Amino acid sequence: MSIDINGHNPFRSTIRIIVGFLFLVAFCMLFLLLDILPHRPNSLAGWLILVIVGIPSWVIIEWLGGIVLSKKLGYRISDMPFSGARIIYALVVFLVFLGIMFLLWKILDPLVGPYFSYTNHSSGWLTATADFRCKAFRILPS
Repeated sequence: MSIDINGHNPFRSTIRIIVGFLFLVAFCMLFLLLDILPHRPNSLAGWLILVIVGIPSWVIIEWLGGIVLSKKLGYRISDMPFSGARIIYALVVFLVFLGIMFLLWKILDPLVGPYFSYTNHSSGWLTATADFRCKAFRILPS
């Protein structure tokens, strides 16, 4: 273990970066799991799919939202500090992204579907919300 001139341990810095990254991934996974509720990964392959597809998808939608709602692009859409036009523009971009993701999901469902299972718990408002979403979009298993 080496220590540089200033007394810093590079190994400790690397460990801190890795631990921080793992906390960030865990935080993202928590929200991704809530988003796909009541479906859940049922194997290691399902978890890998969720990490490999879910986290980049989340990063992309955050990046698109940052661009669309940024001052630079935002003031080209409307010069007002609060603008309905900017909100509608962001909503359209978000809906197009969701549409693309939905189409990809429908196309890839035969390949990815076996790695996820549907959990049917009949208690709690969170499950009731997820069941409503599934019924509204007709994605309940038959």
